Amino acid sequence: MGQVPCVLVVDDAIDALQTLADILGVAGYAVRTAPSAERALQILGGTSIDLVITDLRMGGMGGMGLIRSLHRDFPDLPVIALSGFADTSTVIQAFREGVVDFLVKPFTAEEVLAAVERALARRRGPDRRWIRRLRPGPGRSCRICSGDRGRSSCCWSGPVANCWRRRG
Repeated sequence: MGQVPCVLVVDDAIDALQTLADILGVAGYAVRTAPSAERALQILGGTSIDLVITDLRMGGMGGMGLIRSLHRDFPDLPVIALSGFADTSTVIQAFREGVVDFLVKPFTAEEVLAAVERALARRRGPDRRWIRRLRPGPGRSCRICSGDRGRSSCCWSGPVANCWRRRG
């Protein structure tokens, strides 16, 4: 049996911080919380974290600064950004900085849990059993991209990661 994933939630709005911690805790995740980007970096220095969820608008370093630091110091650590003030340019900038998902406040528990599961699945990599079930046999088309196996148009012609990206 695997270890329970640990999610670090970073938000200076205590209500949002507690709501996210409650949603994740009830779903069975281990949760650490930080009221600032600076505190989050301290926690990351001494704790094994599998995923970070951070607000973008915070005092001090702020969410974008935290995301840059995380991708510099912990390049394999997935980050989900969230904000109540999400305009298109902010979302684009967050994705350019390397976030794997973006949530807009107010969010639902279902949205949070779906984003967390997607992010953790990317970190774990594809479920090879799932891929074997979908791999097309001789003379069959791919169930993911509908291309012919062996042709360059089929996601099976390249690395398995291509197939995974098309699914997610």
